Formats: sequence, C-alpha cells, structure tokens
Amino acid sequence: MLQKISNADETGIFFMMKQNRSFVFKDETASGGKQAKQRLTVLLCSNMSSTEKLPLLAIGKSKKPRCFKGIKTLPDNYKNNSKLWMISSIFEELLRCLDKQMTIKHRKIVLVIDNCTAHPEIKGLKSITVECFPPNVTSILQLLDQGVIMSLKRNYRKLRSRKIVSALDEGEDNKVEILTALHLSKAACNDVTENTMKNCFRHAGFK
Repeated sequence: MLQKISNADETGIFFMMKQNRSFVFKDETASGGKQAKQRLTVLLCSNMSSTEKLPLLAIGKSKKPRCFKGIKTLPDNYKNNSKLWMISSIFEELLRCLDKQMTIKHRKIVLVIDNCTAHPEIKGLKSITVECFPPNVTSILQLLDQGVIMSLKRNYRKLRSRKIVSALDEGEDNKVEILTALHLSKAACNDVTENTMKNCFRHAGFK
C-alpha cells in the first residue's frame, strides 16, 4: 500500500539567495544587502515509503541558460516558462511519461495532487489514477508540505553554503548558476530521509 500512493507538489527555490545570518566579532558591525531573487520552481514526487522518488523537475525562465552550453546530460529534468510557474502542458508531459514507466513495470499507482489549473484532467492514463485534494484543505492534507519540502530547502541551503565556502577557500568563483542549482537540488532531494517522508505522510493522515 505504501508503494502505491504517491504525492506530487511544486515549490520555489531562490537558488542564489545566501544566508541571512552571520557571525561577527563583538566590536564589529555587519551590514545587510539585497538578496538575490533568481528562482527555480521544482516539482517533487515520491511514494509513501520513499522507495520511489521521481527525478526533480525544475522550471526556469531561460530555455537554454548559458551555463548549459556543452552539457549533454542535466542532473534534473529541466523545462522553461517565462513566469517560472508550473503550467498544464508541462504537467501533462510529466504524467504521461510517468504513466509509460508504470505501464512498462506493470504497476498501478494513485497520484494525489493539488486541485489547481496547472494540474488539468488528463485522459488516457493507463497506470495512474489521479486524485485531487478538496478545495481549502491543501495546507492540512498536502503530504509534501508537512515537512518534506522544508527538509529539501534546508538541505539545499546547507549544500549551497558548503559549496560557497569551498569556492572561497580555493579562490574560485562562488556564484551559484542554474546548473549548479540543479546539482545541489538533486543532492538535497536525495538527502531527504525515508523517516521524514513516512512521518509527513502519516501526519497528513495516510497510514
């Protein structure tokens, strides 16, 4: 049963935003600055047992970012949309691809998602039954919102900070571009523990 129920949800990652706190000596002062607003929308999808996490789907603004030049394989699936939002065409493409994978594996799953315009009714799916949350209960029942997304973002910030410190130590450029953000977000997603996933599903009432 745990392997048959999956949940998908989107969130935003401000991939260039740095830490908003720092350490200073007692007699020193620290001044703030504007935080970077560059953002990716990422879609997470996993089953209740955390044994089947789909690769992250990232949505950026540029179709072919400059940092992708010469790169043959990306760490995550990448799509573009000028407003950085999930749109129905991208979501349908994702679901039809997942449906083919499940059909090849002779598996049937239930995918629970938000009821929003970016998640249209998709006909002709053979191995996926899509169920939408009722209106006005998403904050209570949305499984990945119960701690998985928070864990992903916390992991991302930790990994990004380590990379920046490492770059400074080596005298290298510490700028985080989209390609770097894709690598970090993939690692951050992989670091979300099985217990975190199970607890979030349980907290939302799925047992």
